[in-house]
Amino acid sequence: MALLNEHDMDIIHHAVERAEEKSASEIVIVAVGSCDDYGPYRAAWSAVAATALCGLTAIFAPHYPDPWYVIAVLPAGFLFWVLSGIPWMMRCIVPKDIREAAMNARLMQAFSEHRVYATRDKTGLLIILCEAEHLVGILGDSGIHAHVGNDGWKAHVNTIVQGIRNKQPAKALAQVIDELAEVLVHIAPRREDDANELPNNVRVER
Repeated sequence: MALLNEHDMDIIHHAVERAEEKSASEIVIVAVGSCDDYGPYRAAWSAVAATALCGLTAIFAPHYPDPWYVIAVLPAGFLFWVLSGIPWMMRCIVPKDIREAAMNARLMQAFSEHRVYATRDKTGLLIILCEAEHLVGILGDSGIHAHVGNDGWKAHVNTIVQGIRNKQPAKALAQVIDELAEVLVHIAPRREDDANELPNNVRVER
């Protein structure tokens, strides 16, 4: 995955280990290439862009036979479809609220798939990084969320998003994990029989 290299993953892995040594929390990091393919938005944009391009060509280059302008819509539409899959272009095409909804859906899916809900004291914490969207989500299980809430995660989310934009995602994420560790030690103090219930490695998904 382009967002994180092996060195980045090591940095994050060690940050998770440090945090879990201080508390009973179980931190899961998931990095995804894209939360959705945004097919309807890309298709609509491709159709409009291709039609507009062929229309302008007909106006400014009228010497071609009329059927060629109609036929050209299909390859032009395919070209724009491919281009719309480039992350920065996708972010221009798809409204932010749609991308955020896709990220939240993927966040809930990952929370279930990686069994973040299944820890003994309900102290699982999931952080998801969405590369294409440049979005980040944080979700804590009931043992943590009740103490922090949605508003409590916003500053941490902003820190990680800024790190992604600055091409330093691992540094920003490790900073957030270290900051969360100081909070989690009070919310979820470590027990003598505490065990590592979930793997500490970064889960990479497309």
